[in-house]
Amino acid sequence: FVVLILSLVVLRAVRVCNGSRLKMMYYSRSCPSVHFIVRNITWNNVAANPSLAAKLLRLHYHYCFVRFDMEGAMDRISQLPELMEGAMDRISQFVAPDLEAIPPPRHQVRNLDLRVYTNQEEPAVSTAEKFQEYQKMSARVGFFILLVSFVLLGVTKVCDAGLLSKNFYQKSCSQAEKLVRDITRNKTQTDSTLGAKLLRVHYHDCFVKGCDASILLDRVGTNLSEKEARPNLSLSGFEVIDDIKSQIEKVCPGVVSCADILALAARDSVSFPSKEPVWDVLTGRRDGRISLASEANGNLPSPFSDFNTLKQLFARKNLTVNDLVALSGAHTIGVAHCGAFSRRLFNFTGKGDTDPSINATYAESLKKQCPNPANPATTVAMDPQSSLSFDTQYFTTLNQNKGLFQSDAALLTDRVSAKIVKQLQVPKDFFSEFGKSMKKMGAMEVLTGNAGEIRKNCRIVN
Repeated sequence: FVVLILSLVVLRAVRVCNGSRLKMMYYSRSCPSVHFIVRNITWNNVAANPSLAAKLLRLHYHYCFVRFDMEGAMDRISQLPELMEGAMDRISQFVAPDLEAIPPPRHQVRNLDLRVYTNQEEPAVSTAEKFQEYQKMSARVGFFILLVSFVLLGVTKVCDAGLLSKNFYQKSCSQAEKLVRDITRNKTQTDSTLGAKLLRVHYHDCFVKGCDASILLDRVGTNLSEKEARPNLSLSGFEVIDDIKSQIEKVCPGVVSCADILALAARDSVSFPSKEPVWDVLTGRRDGRISLASEANGNLPSPFSDFNTLKQLFARKNLTVNDLVALSGAHTIGVAHCGAFSRRLFNFTGKGDTDPSINATYAESLKKQCPNPANPATTVAMDPQSSLSFDTQYFTTLNQNKGLFQSDAALLTDRVSAKIVKQLQVPKDFFSEFGKSMKKMGAMEVLTGNAGEIRKNCRIVN
């Protein structure tokens, strides 16, 4: 019973995360959190029950040495998450017919002696008798079934990104993506900075509670919303999302989420000069109902961060060092306020000094643009060579020690990330890696299915 449960769970997890072959880090892109989830749930349970390690190891041994015919169970796999919610009795009802449908002779133990596991001399037993032992053991392993259930539900929840798809609205609102693209391009024609603005809003949305458009919500009562958190006060472009949402609601009311509109508009605004999408955007997100300023500070990358801080923050979001460097390439467009980097120029260690890692000529240029004390209204191009062009110039400039933020310069302090910085100076490599990383970021903690809602107005919940 337990073995079959584990088989069903494994097959279901494989199906959810689109797996088909064994290899290290198989889920690194489709479901990067799976190892983290299994490890944490298992560790928590082992802490409460130290004998669990031996139990699970033995269970794994027995599972691997016994081969089951799963034909009768395959058509039921897709029902597993729903049946899990019905607790133990419903799981038993689900699996029992499949167990009964498999005759014992088809359960073949390979030519191994069970004495390996027990270290005891035991008489040889028939395959049928061994199968009966497994059936009897099922009454004692409810805990294991529940544990596996929790693991599966956790995997399914995090792997909801797999429910995102291309052309999600093809049947429900076929013109949705074209409307977003056309309106965004019209807006970008009159505001060449829109790409940087919307891309930054999309970043800040995804890093706090996932890509659920919570950054777009206005405050409710006295509770400050995400957009009112200090790191978000300089965000702009919200009115563009409002306009797109208004137009889409006229033709497809209550269908297209604000989260998808933001993800698409960010891509389309950045892609406008090239007329070709810089990265693919999967759709199917739903909108969150909660937006709190208090949740922003600890989740957003800071321009003052060192490499280890950045690496740890990205790791918490299941993003790698490669993702960190690739996504930092977004700094090739847009501007920054002087306060985000003035400390590097005038008081780096608290002694009135300049950050020694910054190019001296570049530092003097910045001091002229941002004299001390910093004027909060003054802005400086993040990429001094091409702040309106989405290209690889950021990485070239960074290798010249002309990164604007301390967090930019930090990428050169680690051997691995410094190597990636050099690699991404090649346009083909950068656009490829940036696209992959944007796809991962855009799938972080997304709400899908019946979770969340489809807002009628992106600024307020329904």
